[in-house]
Amino acid sequence: MDLRVVLQSFAHIWNGTEHNRRMTESDMYWQTNLAMGFGASEFSFYTYMTKPDFRYKDGGMGEVDGAAFINLDGSKTELYRYTKRIISEMKKFLSVSEKYGYESSHIVAESGKTYEDFDWTRYIVENEKCPLSVTVDKGVALITRRINGDDELYMFENIGNVRDELFEGVPPTRLSVALPEGAKKFYFRGEEISATPNSDGVYGFSLKTGDAVFVEITRSAV
Repeated sequence: MDLRVVLQSFAHIWNGTEHNRRMTESDMYWQTNLAMGFGASEFSFYTYMTKPDFRYKDGGMGEVDGAAFINLDGSKTELYRYTKRIISEMKKFLSVSEKYGYESSHIVAESGKTYEDFDWTRYIVENEKCPLSVTVDKGVALITRRINGDDELYMFENIGNVRDELFEGVPPTRLSVALPEGAKKFYFRGEEISATPNSDGVYGFSLKTGDAVFVEITRSAV
């Protein structure tokens, strides 16, 4: 079964209050990486235009530039531009991603906490403990595992709160993982990258909120 997702891509102002804040670049990475981690093969968006709502004196979204892909005057927003770029990055990775079927997902939190300590993950029901040794220095990370025979594709995503990064200046999260045996390829934002383990065989990645590293592990070449 193919996985197709519709991503949040617009803000909503209701009677002068912004109930759904505008989607930042980090928000769009947060959503697209998560979807790719679960094997999504198609992204869709509600292309709501920034438009006035004449029921309210403030004009609704008509006064908010960037609340959607297109402004009231027909011009494209920054949201449109960086979302287009992000989707292009994901398309580069699709030839790798589409080979693998979903197997499991896991939440890993900072020391002394669990996924239940975070508002946006507390209602997730985990089926099993993460099979890898993964740590994060703060916040919470999502790990997905997908398989193709003996080969594996892992995703490690910082699913921290984007608002903390925007308003509190929280620095990137440091994620460390001991990976299983096999030939390894690492991908970030659609491009293959290099990664070297430390003397203990542990790989480390600095991930902003919404960022993810994908690791393909193949056994046929070893």
